Amino acid sequence: MRVLVTGGGGFVGSDLVERLRAEGMEPFVARAR
Repeated sequence: MRVLVTGGGGFVGSDLVERLRAEGMEPFVARAR
């Protein structure tokens, strides 16, 4: 499953991305720049 994560470059967002990947999901990280 694909998941959109806003703010994935920050402290909380990067931890969330790692957890989503561990669960077998495919996170897409949207960054401001």
